[in-house]
Amino acid sequence: SGGMSCLAVGTVTAGSLVITEIMNNPAAATHAAGERFELYNPGPNCDELKGLTLTSKSDLPHTVGTSVVVLAGKYAVIGRNADMALNGKIAVDYAFGTALNLGNDADDLVIASMGTVVDLSAWDGVGLDPNGKSRSLNPKFLTAAQNDDDTNFCVATSMIAGSIDFGTPSAANDACP
Repeated sequence: SGGMSCLAVGTVTAGSLVITEIMNNPAAATHAAGERFELYNPGPNCDELKGLTLTSKSDLPHTVGTSVVVLAGKYAVIGRNADMALNGKIAVDYAFGTALNLGNDADDLVIASMGTVVDLSAWDGVGLDPNGKSRSLNPKFLTAAQNDDDTNFCVATSMIAGSIDFGTPSAANDACP
């Protein structure tokens, strides 16, 4: 983070975090260990994830139980398993365990703060359904409104170091064609 500090740790509000990358169909790890998603903080404040509710379609909501502060302009990776030996060599900022299943077909992911939707992303499995490649939000569309349009996502093209999977966890996404 280069010594960057938070001017303020803001209350997480609608659009203050954006779902930018979803690995719902990993190849380098089992689904139980390798599913993950990335949140981007467009700023200006830093956001605290503790207390946020994560929900995916029919799964019961999961509340983030530990402090994870996402600096303005930075990313957080939220996954099922933080063990890099099992999860496809991904540094995970928070592990939710078996609470959520990110389906390969029709599914969604909802981030909420005290009942207010911070961001959501939905997919239908028609068209973009990469195996071992993240669903990546086009870096030109980094808002909670623009990621509602599934056509603003494309398949990750950068291979993850030490892995057979593709994605850019904790970093800016690949450009979309």
